[in-house]
Amino acid sequence: MFNLLILESRPLYAESLKEFFQKFKIFNKIKCIDKIEECIKLLKQDNNFSVILICKLQKNFNSFVNKIKEIVPSIKILYLYDPEIDILKEEFLNPLIDGYISVEWGISELKNALFYLQKGEKIFPRTFLTNFISNSFNERNFLSHDIFTPQEFMILKMICKGKINKEIASALGIKEKTVKNYLSKIYFKLKVKRKAEAILKAVSLGVV
Repeated sequence: MFNLLILESRPLYAESLKEFFQKFKIFNKIKCIDKIEECIKLLKQDNNFSVILICKLQKNFNSFVNKIKEIVPSIKILYLYDPEIDILKEEFLNPLIDGYISVEWGISELKNALFYLQKGEKIFPRTFLTNFISNSFNERNFLSHDIFTPQEFMILKMICKGKINKEIASALGIKEKTVKNYLSKIYFKLKVKRKAEAILKAVSLGVV
């Protein structure tokens, strides 16, 4: 059984979501909250929430997600995404998020997703994986990290934690231009073109 916290700024939509999830009968408690600051304050006061559902990309989204995990490390973070708007926005992908659920999903799909969440698995819609994981890609080599140099692997982990190029350069004592060169090599090895795609592939294959 879960305690669910819903972060949604639109009151009517939040109440509709609450009523919808109450039908599942797997939540002990469901609470809606509309502001990031109030959400953080509540989690500091009450760490009994086991799942938080974020319904819209927030300002400083990655920092917010990181903060949630700092406050309640065991909490499961779900993002309710719109396939036509959100996919491939770089701030949308964060390895600390435990699952992505679509606004287009029905009850059966959501129940299946929550079942796997209970088992400790991450939830990635099939369309994510078919778009970004090539069948010809050697996952075993990827998971063993053999295709990356130590510096490349370190930078890959840092972008998956939401670090920007300037922060990576400062942490590693190199120039931003050098970071960009490393990222180009990482993208080539992962057979992707963008940072968001690299993050998704790394997370979905269990590298970070």
